[in-house]
Amino acid sequence: SDAGRVSHDPDTKCLYVGGFARQEDARLVEQRLNSLDIQSQFQPLQTSGATAYWLKIAPESRRLVEAGLISQLGQDFPQLKNQIMSCEGIATAD
Repeated sequence: SDAGRVSHDPDTKCLYVGGFARQEDARLVEQRLNSLDIQSQFQPLQTSGATAYWLKIAPESRRLVEAGLISQLGQDFPQLKNQIMSCEGIATAD
């Protein structure tokens, strides 16, 4: 059966956009993504002693997030550090 052959590559399963210093900025981008039917989850993450705010893109929305969209978001939200990271790129405080 091919059912077990679904890709488990983390780059296709999990993606973060952001790196915002302010929660409000992340929330504005979250609203924009939602308006484009891109599901995301707000997540504050500790990096180098500071909190950065990220949006975790849902796996089913991952295919909708592409360079053109990120470029447009960067123009509309200058505080967006134009950062995209796979989940493997984020160290959690566990």
